[in-house]
Amino acid sequence: MQQGGGWWIWAVCASLAGCFSRSELDPDPGGEAGQASADSGSGGKQEGAGGRGSVPAGGGKATAGHGPSSGHGGRGGHGGEPGHGGRGGSDGTGGACSPAAPCGGDITGSWTVASACLDVTGVIDLIPLGIGCDSAPITGSRAVAGTFIANADGSYVDLTTTSGEDQIRLAPQCLNVSGVVVTCERIAAVFTAYGYDSVNCAPGNDGECSCDAVFARDAGLGRLTFDPLPNGSFTTSGNVLTLSDEWNNRASYQYCASAGELELRPLETLTGTLRGSVVLAKP
Repeated sequence: MQQGGGWWIWAVCASLAGCFSRSELDPDPGGEAGQASADSGSGGKQEGAGGRGSVPAGGGKATAGHGPSSGHGGRGGHGGEPGHGGRGGSDGTGGACSPAAPCGGDITGSWTVASACLDVTGVIDLIPLGIGCDSAPITGSRAVAGTFIANADGSYVDLTTTSGEDQIRLAPQCLNVSGVVVTCERIAAVFTAYGYDSVNCAPGNDGECSCDAVFARDAGLGRLTFDPLPNGSFTTSGNVLTLSDEWNNRASYQYCASAGELELRPLETLTGTLRGSVVLAKP
């Protein structure tokens, strides 16, 4: 889905600014002790005030404080957690969810979800968040239910619901937010910008974070987005169906409509690659 401009970026920035207050970005209390030590010196040189960097509101670049920040070391000492691997069909080698070949066709009518098999694989795009890494491995699944209506005038109404559970693995550099290293627990909150309802991140092996993310949204037809498209217009070109709303947000699907059945495979998602399809039928 192509995100519709500034409002979505604002949502991401608001999430970042709201998650990390000035004191939370510097959990090392040594800054205060360093200040006291500096005040007692004759030259007033405050080399001990490390970790008291400034963080502009709105997600701007943080200015690191003077002095060492050795208090942030040692986060890799937590024992490893059970891996999230082993989900059937989520390793990219031909898993459980395999869609039929796209064939195009006429989608007008009222369609009810008959079944859905959608695995999440690949990577989640983290560039919009502005944290210390551009992407991270993701696995998961989607469940879809409800009704989708495509009218003859090119409008649609999405009365479906989509829910899912994802596992995201963050490398140590992902915890760098504007030059300040945060904890796994604190980094979790930024993922709500994608539409997740709840995200819990815990330390794993080698300084990584293992994150469990869940959501349930109205509309979406198998996709996770911050702002789903419950109604709007649709177009078809070849074997691709595109839904769009009045703000020009779009969602695309490969599709096949034949013999009273409509099969959709979501394309172009920020939160990994969706493998499989949603199958709808006319009542």
